[in-house]
Amino acid sequence: MLTARRLTRIGALTASLALVLAGTAAAIADDGGAECPPNQTTCDGWGEGGGKPPKPGGGGGPGGGDGGGSAGPCMRDGEVVDCYDDLLGWFNPSDGCYYRVTEPQPAGVPEGKTSYTRSCGAGGLAGGEPVLLDDPPPGFAAPPDPAELAARALASLDLQPPAIGIAPDPAVGPGLVGLPIWLWVPADDDPGDNASTWGPLTASESERGVTVNLTAVVGKITWDMGDGKTPVTCTNPGTPYARQGGESPTCGFKGYSAADTYTVTATTTWTVTWVAGGDNGVIPNVTRENTAQIQIDELQVVTK
Repeated sequence: MLTARRLTRIGALTASLALVLAGTAAAIADDGGAECPPNQTTCDGWGEGGGKPPKPGGGGGPGGGDGGGSAGPCMRDGEVVDCYDDLLGWFNPSDGCYYRVTEPQPAGVPEGKTSYTRSCGAGGLAGGEPVLLDDPPPGFAAPPDPAELAARALASLDLQPPAIGIAPDPAVGPGLVGLPIWLWVPADDDPGDNASTWGPLTASESERGVTVNLTAVVGKITWDMGDGKTPVTCTNPGTPYARQGGESPTCGFKGYSAADTYTVTATTTWTVTWVAGGDNGVIPNVTRENTAQIQIDELQVVTK
């Protein structure tokens, strides 16, 4: 049997242990970490942010969505489901269905309303049924901005500055006053291929059911010949010189009027377009440039 003295010691130890547990929970809370809920001696499974369990469906984005479905978990019939599905769209905790914006919008949708495709039930099919709503349903977050996805797709491309082809070749010797200059963009390593400096190049970017397809191709190249006069603008990569003589048939400069060393600047302006479902757009002011020097001498006249 336990003596009164031993019972007193056990009671003291129990009280001390309770104080330690309470202090630990308080320290965790003061640290900004998880706070244990009442009557629970462990914080396992309780995340940061004051220890409150997340509400299914979130509540920060348009129509009650959280912008990314990260406030979960989303629950249906006591089971955790994805707050966002690539095919079905966003989960609505109020009716247990998934919603996505119908693309393209059907004809005859009244002004102020949006057609959504609703898919209900476990394993709901992507087809679903169309519904017209004034506002996004609960749990729905706005789709990503296609223009932002297009910018990301463009960043994934390696748009190179134009390689510079000039005849007469500066590496061989000087040109002469008054003689025509051939200008072109040499191909890449593969014969006939200058995709990285001229295009077309393509890229795509997808997020939360929105896919952007982007195409980039040079629309024009501007050759500043360094003489302070009007630049030469061409809409093609030019014709490589192969001892043809005369003026370039596609892109060239009539010739310098004075002997000097000139800096030639070639600037390509890329036409960057993107398409996302029924939406489309253009990314302006995408340019790349390169420079080269050319020496021009006087034409020597030999007399007898």
